[in-house]
Amino acid sequence: MNNYNFIIPFLLICTGIFGQNGGSLETSKEFSLKFYSVGFGSNMHDEQPVFKVVGDGFIYTYENAWSDGNNFFKEKCDTICSGNFRRSSIDSILTLINGYGDSTIYRSTSGIMSGGSDNLEIIHTGTVVRFELINTHDTVVSQIVSILNSYIPLQERKITVFPKDWLKD
Repeated sequence: MNNYNFIIPFLLICTGIFGQNGGSLETSKEFSLKFYSVGFGSNMHDEQPVFKVVGDGFIYTYENAWSDGNNFFKEKCDTICSGNFRRSSIDSILTLINGYGDSTIYRSTSGIMSGGSDNLEIIHTGTVVRFELINTHDTVVSQIVSILNSYIPLQERKITVFPKDWLKD
């Protein structure tokens, strides 16, 4: 008997067992996330972080993208890292947004001409939760950013959000 007669079926079985990655096919249909920052004023042309998750994969980039109100410009995109996004991280994020339903959370701090906007969109089984934070802080977004930052290598710039302690009571 030829060794190939044994090896090929064995590899096909292993591919079937180990290649499914714990339900990633179902996850990719039901979960996506996008976090991005937009700079205002003197920050407008700075590269800003963009973190995207689709199913069980992620990509983290720095992008220089901006709009003049009529046109969108994307001057530069540097990929920093990519990889697998754990189901436990998805579950933690879904726990944090539980109860929001289809909603957009918009918050801003007036009187700041520079700074920026932190934007987060999460889609899960048809439900869309969006956060748009203009020069302000949100605890849920900060907790989700902490989860995202755990995927970014130590030598790379982490995602930052507007610090809570900069806001006056």
